[in-house]
Amino acid sequence: MQDSIITQNGDTTKLHIAKSSQAIDKKVDYQSKDSLVMEMKNKKITLYENAKVVYGDLTLTAGIIKIDFDKNLVYAYGILKDSIYSQRPNFVQGAQSFLADSLVYNINTEKGLVYNVQSKQGDGYLHGKYIKRENDSVILVKTGGFTTCELTNPHYIIRFDKAKVITDKEIITGPVWVEIENITVPIGLPMGFFPTQTKRKSGILIPTIGESANRGFFLENGGYYFGISDYVDLALRGDIYSRGSWALKAETNYKKRYKYEGNFQASFAHNEFGEKGFSNYEVYNDFFVRWTHKQDPKAHPTNRFNANVQLGSSNYNKFNPSSANDYLSNTFSSSISYSTLLLKTFNFSLNARHTQSNTTHRVDISLPDINLSSNTIYPLRPKKLTKPLKWYQNLNFRYQLQAKNNLSRPDSTFFENLSLNDFNMGIQHNLPISLNINLLKYLQWSNQFNTNWRWYFKTINKTWDPTDSTVVVDTLFKFRTPLDISYSTSLSTRLYGMYSFGKFPLRVIRHVITPSVSYTWRPDFSKDPWNYYDYYLYPNGEQWYSPFEGAIFGYPPRGKSSAISLMISNNLEAKVRQRTDTGEMLKKIVLIENLSISSSYNFAADSFQLSPIIISARTKLFKNFELRYALGLDPYYYNSAGKRIDEFQYNINKKLFNTQNQEWNFSGNFILKYPNVKKNQSQLSSSSTKKIYPNFNVTIGINLRHYSTYIPETNIDFTKSVVANGNVEFTPNWRVSFMTGYDFDLKDFTYTSINIHRDLHCWEIILNWIPTGFRKSYNFTIRIKSPMLQDVKLTKKTDWRDYY
Repeated sequence: MQDSIITQNGDTTKLHIAKSSQAIDKKVDYQSKDSLVMEMKNKKITLYENAKVVYGDLTLTAGIIKIDFDKNLVYAYGILKDSIYSQRPNFVQGAQSFLADSLVYNINTEKGLVYNVQSKQGDGYLHGKYIKRENDSVILVKTGGFTTCELTNPHYIIRFDKAKVITDKEIITGPVWVEIENITVPIGLPMGFFPTQTKRKSGILIPTIGESANRGFFLENGGYYFGISDYVDLALRGDIYSRGSWALKAETNYKKRYKYEGNFQASFAHNEFGEKGFSNYEVYNDFFVRWTHKQDPKAHPTNRFNANVQLGSSNYNKFNPSSANDYLSNTFSSSISYSTLLLKTFNFSLNARHTQSNTTHRVDISLPDINLSSNTIYPLRPKKLTKPLKWYQNLNFRYQLQAKNNLSRPDSTFFENLSLNDFNMGIQHNLPISLNINLLKYLQWSNQFNTNWRWYFKTINKTWDPTDSTVVVDTLFKFRTPLDISYSTSLSTRLYGMYSFGKFPLRVIRHVITPSVSYTWRPDFSKDPWNYYDYYLYPNGEQWYSPFEGAIFGYPPRGKSSAISLMISNNLEAKVRQRTDTGEMLKKIVLIENLSISSSYNFAADSFQLSPIIISARTKLFKNFELRYALGLDPYYYNSAGKRIDEFQYNINKKLFNTQNQEWNFSGNFILKYPNVKKNQSQLSSSSTKKIYPNFNVTIGINLRHYSTYIPETNIDFTKSVVANGNVEFTPNWRVSFMTGYDFDLKDFTYTSINIHRDLHCWEIILNWIPTGFRKSYNFTIRIKSPMLQDVKLTKKTDWRDYY
């Protein structure tokens, strides 16, 4: 009688056997790629080749799986073939998963023994020669180790004899020691503790220990982390130095899905330099606050709230910068904004803004800054378009309102003796009315009448004090509403020219000329009926001024304008023949992206009626570089003192123009890729020859900028500088980035930094080097990449503050 059955199908099989008191109480699904053997008498099944068993939430795959239904045991093994052990057992149940050489598992008690296991625990990997599974949450390990390297033979591992693993919580071990590349390092601890939970957990932030030549021994970035919830956390850190310097830092992150996310940082630093009692002793107390808040676009269809705040003392980024950009920045600004749509027509925004300069040491705050604007309105258009529009139906207008209150004061005395006179506030109404018409298909005629109505709550009054020979300025709190109007019209078209070169490589040049002529009219607001200007008696006569000087939205200009302007823009493109693998094609090349010449003549002006001729050009070179040029040509004469005279240059020295200013700007980036030798390697038959050509690729990205300005016959200096920054990737694991420049006036290098990064799989090497300048320093670090063991590192550095 046959007591076993051999099946060679790969189908899933469900086995139903009469139950005993200890029988399996759930359905067992199993399958294999090659075959399975059923021993009906002994109630056993053996699966061969890519075997798989599913029992409840347990999934087991292996090369060979044996199931003993009588004893409720499952055995799993890999397959040894040609000295290669493959299809190792992979066990997954609930939150537990591991890869092993072999295992035995009791389905009823859920206990098991596993041999030579590798299991992922949190951000790390647990290795063990013998593992006993107590239940779905506790594992006992003998002769094992822990690492963040996912390789079967890891680059490093923290070894131990015994350990207890609580799934998704922690690993507790006895004495531990370190192995790097299978070599034992004389570093050990009496016990080990590895948190493995994926959720946030509060805990101590281990400080960095070191010594600074200027500030003494230190503990940096030590503190405590509060894992408050899945939506918010808090980290409190501090620095302390043996020579008196210290710092406190707080950072919190918050996020609510589909609603908002943000980050808040606040820090205070007390820096002491030099020796107490000596002239070089200096103390700086600085603070800085950063806050970023972003609303998710899905949170609300029309309402938006965003914030980007940077607020602090002027010396903070000098002595405590977190990046090169912080150190190089002379200004930092903040903005908090709320915007919404009102009545489906008006866009409303409420803003608070702040700007602080480290150069001028002034702080500017705008609070509030209110903007209200309507959509473009076409009053003559029907609600439903059933036929082509008439020319007059393009008439449109748009209302805009802006209200702002501004305060500008020195940062050191910002809140001292603050009064209403220090605030600069106002409201501005703007109503542009436009009409654009196409004439004869090829001419575009644009018209605009602009109304600008300002509301101010204070003005100034100027008088001459002959005693002190000074101008006395008094502030008058008086409500005034200056109104200014203007009208402009312009006519433009486009002209196309084509130049063909037959069969030459240069086939075609296309020249596009865009001429435009415009006229602008504006009344004289110093005369009736406006009278927005006043005067005081100066020893040399009347001195006119505007009572709205310094107002937040400006003031109506003095003098009538009746000016005609002319501009000619040019664009030059070419098509050249280019050979390809499949034949020939024409490639478009931009020769001159834009070349424009413009000037204007004011018929109403009593002097200097002709404005300077402005020439500007822009083009691209080699795809990634851009060249810009600007030149101002003034037809009027400048005397030896540099004063402009109302007399044409040609009438005095027969020269047409005086070069007012000239500017070149050259910028761009390029990428050089080392020729891919992979194709060549595939053609080499000798393996020894292949070793000569390493498989690497070099990518270089560089950004160059050259800037120069030349203004003759003035006190403005000639300036010239070159700035370069880029990245070099020798291989996927070697990266170098740099930033440098040269100032030809100072004859010295600008801020220079070199950063080198080497990826060592689970380790990394980082070198940050600033060779010259105020922040001269270096920082060399080799560390484990995983954040879980981020404090396992070796650091050698010098602090730039040691040279201060």
